[in-house]
Amino acid sequence: IRIIASTNTVHESPTSGLKVLNTDNEVELIFTSNAEQTVDIDLIDLPGRKIVSKKMECKVGQNTVNMPGKLKKGIYIVTVKSNNQIQSIKFLK
Repeated sequence: IRIIASTNTVHESPTSGLKVLNTDNEVELIFTSNAEQTVDIDLIDLPGRKIVSKKMECKVGQNTVNMPGKLKKGIYIVTVKSNNQIQSIKFLK
């Protein structure tokens, strides 16, 4: 799974393959899956509060998820869980 979120800032984890991009107006997650599967997507703030939790059926290839864009400034963690892997990345808003 590879994640991208649309933004002026890019945060990338070379070990997990996740990428997060965010603008002042939106956070759009784009990830690539190599199988049709159900994934759980969580957006968590640094103190550990879940801001958004979504379950989605993804297709093979590129998938897109819109997250709330009105996030306060701070550090957030996006986690994508599939049947056989968990990928997380921190990003700064």
